[in-house]
Amino acid sequence: MNTQRKRLVILGVLVIFAIPIWIGYSVVKYFSPTDAVIPYADDECFASFEDFAYAVSYPASSQRENIPLSQWTMVAKVPNITMDATVLATRKVNGDTEVWVQRNHRNEEEAKTYKFYVYQVNKQEWKTVVAGIGDSQIFVNELFVSSDGTLWGCNVASSFSETSYQPVLSRYNDETEKFEVVEATRAIPNGTKDANPYTGDLPQWANTFLDSQGVFWFVVERDAIYSFDVTSQTIKRHADLSNIYVNDAYQSMDGKIYIWRYPNDPTDSMPSFKMGKEEILRFDPGTSSLETIISPEIYWPNAGNLWVDSSDRLWIGAIGWRDLGGTWHEIYPHPFLYFANLNTGNFRFGSPANIVFESSDGRLWFRRIIDEDADWGMAWLNPKTMQGCWFTSEYTNIIEDQNHNLWMVANRKLYKSQLSSTPTSTEASP
Repeated sequence: MNTQRKRLVILGVLVIFAIPIWIGYSVVKYFSPTDAVIPYADDECFASFEDFAYAVSYPASSQRENIPLSQWTMVAKVPNITMDATVLATRKVNGDTEVWVQRNHRNEEEAKTYKFYVYQVNKQEWKTVVAGIGDSQIFVNELFVSSDGTLWGCNVASSFSETSYQPVLSRYNDETEKFEVVEATRAIPNGTKDANPYTGDLPQWANTFLDSQGVFWFVVERDAIYSFDVTSQTIKRHADLSNIYVNDAYQSMDGKIYIWRYPNDPTDSMPSFKMGKEEILRFDPGTSSLETIISPEIYWPNAGNLWVDSSDRLWIGAIGWRDLGGTWHEIYPHPFLYFANLNTGNFRFGSPANIVFESSDGRLWFRRIIDEDADWGMAWLNPKTMQGCWFTSEYTNIIEDQNHNLWMVANRKLYKSQLSSTPTSTEASP
């Protein structure tokens, strides 16, 4: 082979290897979708919704800290904590509103010794409630409030030996100010059976929901869907999920349960960046039927979480939604860049924006974290106007009380925002 041909071959090889590197570098460096289809909503926003949901700053830890301003009022400092916390629930007791706050925990071993911090709005006082159940390895990690104000907790365990057939629910006793297990729920599996941390088969706690009729529902991976009627204290086993690995689940206002399944055992398969066929299932409690939702025909980023809004649209995080007619609407601005980044190893780019709440004015509230060391923050999106707002760099949660006050914890302080009005329609733009 002559010298000129050798040079051409070497140049060709270099080009082949350089192209994906150049694509990845270009995408990382230049992609910031602020030209956006989602405009700023008001002066409270420090960046656009698209910057929040789809872009990544390098290094992520260099982003400036932003705490919400005029629309949010600082109510009180959360006592005795040195790390972040989130609001889990509000309820009204004897005419006073309680705001239940949980300190964020890094692992379940830490969480078992945690307390809830409860702010009593009228008294302007804090009280603490132990999250643990007696001397056991069980503790409450999620809260639910029924229509009569009763507070319930979903239990998890800090010991692998206690993952199977422990009561999945606890009830808060207002007199003793402690959580007490609901023994009737012991028959509902909670956590993967025979979980083994050495094989990566970690406990997968049941996805738990409380419907408008006061009935609890549990989606148990590789087992079934269960219901628990609080009044009759009866448990019923519904659709079989023996071969289903659950990625996420959500219950809509009409009681239907949507399940986002993994195509295969996630511990034995390569991650997929594209949503595949038959990944989303829908369970109808009225007919006890489990059906498959047709997935988008286009390349749809496999990122975010399931959410069904008050207009019965099925959302996949900030990627888009499915309307009542079964049509998928993608709002992700440049899907090609998402796949290019993920395929070149830029996994921070693929960190999803997840929906955590829908307020009574129709806005969807999102939060996003880049990695364990880099919080990204929170933003909201109005599906009616398609306006959005990145309003804080805090990774937290939003809860609305009966008086339409929004509550959240940011920078270890409790904030409140009063909703001005609630729209009569939340029809989304196509």
